[in-house]
Amino acid sequence: MYSLKSLFNDKKKILVVGSGLAAYGACKALINRPDIEIELCDIGLRSAYKNQPNKIVPNAKDCNSSFYAYGLNDFRWNVNLISERICSSHAYGGFSKVWSGSILRPRDEDLVDWPLESIPSDSDYSEIIKSLNVYCEKDELNDLFPLNGIQKIKNPDRKIYIGKSRIALAKIKDQTKNRKAIPFDSSRIFSEWIEKKLIKYFGDTRLIYVRKIENILEAHFDNLGSKIIKKYDQIFLGAGCVNTTAIVDRSLYRSGTRIYKLKLVPHLVQGLLKIPLINSEYAEKLGMHDDYGLTRFFLESKNRNTGNFWSHTQIGPINKLIIKRIFRKENNFIYTLLSSIFSVFRFSLTLFHSNLREEVTMKISTKNEKNSFSQTIQIEENDYSCSKNMYRSTKLALLSKFFRLGLIPIPFSLWISKVLLKNSLGIHHFGGSLPMSKFSRKKSYCNPSGELFNLKGTFVIDTSSFPSIPGSTIGLLTMANAYRIAKKSI
Repeated sequence: MYSLKSLFNDKKKILVVGSGLAAYGACKALINRPDIEIELCDIGLRSAYKNQPNKIVPNAKDCNSSFYAYGLNDFRWNVNLISERICSSHAYGGFSKVWSGSILRPRDEDLVDWPLESIPSDSDYSEIIKSLNVYCEKDELNDLFPLNGIQKIKNPDRKIYIGKSRIALAKIKDQTKNRKAIPFDSSRIFSEWIEKKLIKYFGDTRLIYVRKIENILEAHFDNLGSKIIKKYDQIFLGAGCVNTTAIVDRSLYRSGTRIYKLKLVPHLVQGLLKIPLINSEYAEKLGMHDDYGLTRFFLESKNRNTGNFWSHTQIGPINKLIIKRIFRKENNFIYTLLSSIFSVFRFSLTLFHSNLREEVTMKISTKNEKNSFSQTIQIEENDYSCSKNMYRSTKLALLSKFFRLGLIPIPFSLWISKVLLKNSLGIHHFGGSLPMSKFSRKKSYCNPSGELFNLKGTFVIDTSSFPSIPGSTIGLLTMANAYRIAKKSI
């Protein structure tokens, strides 16, 4: 029961920073509480700005008429990000703009280095899953990675599981009129919450730093050149790993240079040749029109070569929208030809556990002149190649399901993926710069609740707080972790 005082006179004032998957999870935990007022801020780009330097995301979905993760070196803000990878988004909706919608709960045993109390519960996962429109089928994958989020099997006998993909789709009011597969984009939900006045939103706004004054958090913002100061009881940082770490660095240190460690997952991109089997084609259909090349199958496997962690392989067609965007306007013949050629190929992306590759460094140099901050963020660039053993084990796992998939890995996939992606560190999962820890008291670390040790009342809800990153999809983990942190913080 909520007291009359809490309902009318003493509401907690909460700030959520970011509008991506982490922010969605936190707001989902708080949105129906009458004793809380939620404000949400982000930079909130809704279209590409002039001379945007970003690179096209391979096989990403087309969102807001762009394949870009908006915001890398947005020159309106005094931050210089030196990196060849796409690792910063200022979009309204964050990286959900280029997210495939893939949903899978990682195995708890793969959350190594996570304090036990920091691992999201069955109920945390279930609450998030219930709020999503997930396309899936109950198959063998559901035994080990259940869609309801309740993990029952502790020691599975098998080492390879395959099943239809679990894709979070946008909720369309009348599915009979629109059978188009549109991946979940958190900005759609935030727009509904804003319209219903469940949260107060202000965009074009960058959180500069947070200062603790007695029991109140003082948040300093820049709104397109105007300085704003607001006071909150609690702040949840979900601006994405690079952006969140930069905010924390400014808040804790104000000036100087520091090194942060980043965890990244090894990944393997492969081309697959489709062999026409009797039941393979209709088994791949999503049941609705799909231009995005959404994943058709998930294959989960583990063995000695994957470090006895579960690896996750997504299998699907090539994104037709990318082909259209590149070729159709210039040469319809080339587009038609490429569409025919690509129809016999499939695309797979395999993700492994972050413990199977070395950390990279992120150096943040902060200058502060009368609380006017400028930062240079440099992320270490080094080549990465998936080991031959990891490549071989993934190829064998795919071939073991040949009579269900009808797919043969194309030779030289390692070389092809490196040429196509160019940036060998890729755009895939990274985090761990501000990890949750039970024992460490390092200034920029979080305790298991997600709260920064040296900035009480400020919680890190995105992948920055992950102590390690499992080789699975991390959208659901990010949402469930943020949900857990927000729910327990009040």
